Amino acid sequence: MSGKEKKQFIHIFLTGEKQIGKSTLLRKLRKELCQKYHLTETGFETRPYKINGSCRGHYLHGLVPGGTFHNDCPVTIRLGGGRMVFATETFETSGKEILQRSLKLSRQKPVLLVMDEIGKAERDALGFQRQVLECLDEAPYAAGVLRKGDHGFLKAIARRPDVAVYTVTRENRNTLLETILYP
Repeated sequence: MSGKEKKQFIHIFLTGEKQIGKSTLLRKLRKELCQKYHLTETGFETRPYKINGSCRGHYLHGLVPGGTFHNDCPVTIRLGGGRMVFATETFETSGKEILQRSLKLSRQKPVLLVMDEIGKAERDALGFQRQVLECLDEAPYAAGVLRKGDHGFLKAIARRPDVAVYTVTRENRNTLLETILYP
């Protein structure tokens, strides 16, 4: 790349209230970005785990092949009464490796780095946080969900000049995809 060329980044994060449709919209956005830019997906998803139909927490699912990380490890555990425990070590081990492998892959071929979702569970996972920021520094394409909150790490991502954050609402969730793709 010459001194006059500037690497173009497309980093899109969705935010909004709980259960508003952020992850649903992100799935559509991921599909469109992959088709438009001929990308394959890498990164991670935070998926709910349920017992008898009730959400009891979330686990981290890596979208990158290979590695020594254990896939589908818990990241949050609901204890009842609104209390939740965060499994910081999952982010610091499996989460970091997923991101490191994803970044390595992005240096070899065009990929969409998926980060669904980033929130308060990562607040004490400093190594994972550094890895997320390194990925945003280097990976040309990223899309994810950024939980609402005023934690410093969430703010650091949202304030980056190479990141566009869109708020999903009931009023715009059916039209926001078009707004993002065709501004």
